[in-house]
Amino acid sequence: MSTVIQAKKLGKTSGKHQAAKSILSDIDLAIAKGEFLCVMGPSGSGKTTLLHLLAGLEKPTSGEISLGGKLFSQASSREVTRWRRDEIGQVFQFFNLMPNLTLRENVALPLAIAGKAPHEHEHRVDTLLRRLNLLERAEALPHELSGGEMQRASIARALCGEQPILLCDEPTGNLSQQAGLEVMQILQKLAKDDNKSILLVTHNPRDAAFADRVLFLVDGKLAPHAELIGPDLSVEDIHKSLASLNI
Repeated sequence: MSTVIQAKKLGKTSGKHQAAKSILSDIDLAIAKGEFLCVMGPSGSGKTTLLHLLAGLEKPTSGEISLGGKLFSQASSREVTRWRRDEIGQVFQFFNLMPNLTLRENVALPLAIAGKAPHEHEHRVDTLLRRLNLLERAEALPHELSGGEMQRASIARALCGEQPILLCDEPTGNLSQQAGLEVMQILQKLAKDDNKSILLVTHNPRDAAFADRVLFLVDGKLAPHAELIGPDLSVEDIHKSLASLNI
């Protein structure tokens, strides 16, 4: 499989001089086309910072990130912004829907920002809404939706621009168990059926078990020799690894 996004010796610190604190260090990570990769770790382990670096939202202190073979460090801010828009969709724990826009308008927002007229994306948006069982709720406002519906809407929005990569930050964190299960099934299906490359960061063993591969982030470093490979990972497999790493 071809690699779509890669990090080499990636590091991030906050503060300066004697007050400097390491958040991430020596991260080597590669995501293949169509792969569902999970990075697990407790709160404060650097998971969200890792996603921000890979999305080009923050700059690393050391190391390199490449997207389709193009180095972030050699690109202008404008180029990184364009790569993020064209190549990367993001799904967050907090749904980040615009409260005054309908569900349909929220899903279409990336295309509207890109300057596309409604008639240019109407079919694409309706197809996504139908696929995610949201078409009947298309004219509802966010406050009229359940948590599961809002998260499915945020996935549809992330897919609207047809980016090949999805970065997901604790996407089931604010959902009921059943709604969270439905979201994870959707993400797994996107990797298998649509060849999307998905990176999920989570502390939830049930969510991690949906992935093709699981890595463990401990104190800002990927734990060596702790990788789990699917398919058919179980929650018990995840718990055993967490226990062996004392996390």
